[in-house]
Amino acid sequence: MSKYSGKTFTVNRPASEIADKFSDLTSLQEMIDKLPEEEKSKVQGVTFTPDSVNVQTPQLGQVSFVVVERTPAKVVMKANGTPVPMNLEVALASKTADTTDATCSIDIELPAMLRTFIGPQINKAVGMLSDMMQKSLS
Repeated sequence: MSKYSGKTFTVNRPASEIADKFSDLTSLQEMIDKLPEEEKSKVQGVTFTPDSVNVQTPQLGQVSFVVVERTPAKVVMKANGTPVPMNLEVALASKTADTTDATCSIDIELPAMLRTFIGPQINKAVGMLSDMMQKSLS
């Protein structure tokens, strides 16, 4: 699998508080609701259940990311409905008692010949995901 990581960002909250946001993914809707209108328009078609994030995409149709691992240090979601295996991960590392470093990444199983074509799009997607997470967790 190929791993694409966004920039690491610092959130002024303890890691345990951030991890609690992922204990029931429906709470993420509140984070999206707080985004500026321009950012919200980029995440239309996103719905949540306690254990999954569902995204309606023009290219693939409905894609679901289901939680397969949930610890205070990371949350891993496996994609269903994608043509290749893919996982999303949010890694959390306590920096101080009240600050946490967070990194979003995508692990995807891409054939070598497709990496040059699709890799830049995945880098862009994980960058957007990191930016949205940073804004909504801050």
